[in-house]
Amino acid sequence: MAYPGSGNVYDGSFVRDALEGHGITHRVDGGSYEGEFVDGDRQGYGQFTGKDGDGQFVYQGNYVGNKRHGPVRSLRLPLPAPLRSCPSCPP
Repeated sequence: MAYPGSGNVYDGSFVRDALEGHGITHRVDGGSYEGEFVDGDRQGYGQFTGKDGDGQFVYQGNYVGNKRHGPVRSLRLPLPAPLRSCPSCPP
């Protein structure tokens, strides 16, 4: 389901018009979250991936009330090089 006006997309279940259970959100800025939702909020274990300046970061851990909570695993990765449309062409 696409969020009206934002372009963000959610794939998962709803209860009483709120995100509920396991689901995945894809944001127009390239970020994504996969994990548990309770009454529309990130709640329980989940993984958020986003872009930050020169790289990409991954946060794995618990959420309480839509906020990161407790011990986490966080990774920072360089962004991959852009794909060229013609790999055999000179740069």
